Amino acid sequence: MAAQKIVSYGRINLFLGVLLLALLSATWLLERDPGPAQTERLTAWQPEQIRQLKIANRSGPAFELERDNGGWRMTTPYRVQANQSRIERLLPISSAAVTASFPLPTTELEQFGLDKPLAELWLNGRRLLIGATDPVNHQRYVANGERLLLIHDTFPHLLLAPAEQYVAPQLIATEGEIEWLSTPGWRLDRQPQSLQTWRLEPAPAQISNDLLIAKIADWRYAQAASVSRAGLDPDARAGIRLQISGENAPREFVLVETETRPLLVDPTSQLGYEIPNIEALLAAPGSNPPE
Repeated sequence: MAAQKIVSYGRINLFLGVLLLALLSATWLLERDPGPAQTERLTAWQPEQIRQLKIANRSGPAFELERDNGGWRMTTPYRVQANQSRIERLLPISSAAVTASFPLPTTELEQFGLDKPLAELWLNGRRLLIGATDPVNHQRYVANGERLLLIHDTFPHLLLAPAEQYVAPQLIATEGEIEWLSTPGWRLDRQPQSLQTWRLEPAPAQISNDLLIAKIADWRYAQAASVSRAGLDPDARAGIRLQISGENAPREFVLVETETRPLLVDPTSQLGYEIPNIEALLAAPGSNPPE
């Protein structure tokens, strides 16, 4: 009986010894091979964590953008709604994969295009310098603090764009509704008895209310093919005025005929909106726009 117990204890000890050896071997292998290295990123932020953007480049004045509950707004040099889709295409730069990383040299920055950067980008206040592309792999040099980094060159058109390209293309970028609209030739007023009933002046003999609703919708959802800086004569008078619900003062636009195209210019921001088929937008409801 005693001999059987000794054999059982021996087997248990042997099993424990083998288990301990396996654990030690596994620990040694893990320390020797920690697994694939984690990819370095341009910054520690994910796109959804970016709340503030600032871009300075050679295309015009620097501009700043801020995220709020309703999306993105431009705060400088224009106080307007921002182009949400363009910003969403830029934000992934925050987590762009770094393909190479070096200490930033203190001299000969010109060989990386960083003596006079093409652009400066601030993400949540963190300043990045955008340099030239590498002549061999055509990746973009970026300086982040004291590090010189290389990333795939997928963002240059967004980093080199002027402020106006980050302005929302909507002529009326708001969630409010039009209460009244006045042009040099006609005026539409919403009637108090119904949100979908409008009065047109001068009043035609007969016109469908559906045509009036459609005209208001055309203005409410009009989008510009392009937005540009358009200087105005200080004496220019707004020919188009409209009131948005919840806003204190009417919005105003001046129709400006340029050499290439007509623009609706906001006299406050001096921004010009190129509206496709603007003649139809300006025509009175139910009338045929001029040829």
